[in-house]
Amino acid sequence: MFNPYTRALVGTVAKASVAEVRRAIGIAKAFRSRLTRYERYRICYQIAEALRARTEEIANLITAESGLCRRTRL
Repeated sequence: MFNPYTRALVGTVAKASVAEVRRAIGIAKAFRSRLTRYERYRICYQIAEALRARTEEIANLITAESGLCRRTRL
């Protein structure tokens, strides 16, 4: 990923082949979770907490990728 204005490298992402995507879809379709609703809730809650803890870092990455300015809080 590159900043559209400076062309600076912001980050990289993995690229899957069509065969890899089809295999992943097949695995996902066949998957049946053994987790309870509560266990799934706890996982989602922990992920949300981790995202909140990294809000600044994530905002900076999105800003760099889009090439837009961030509004500062007063």
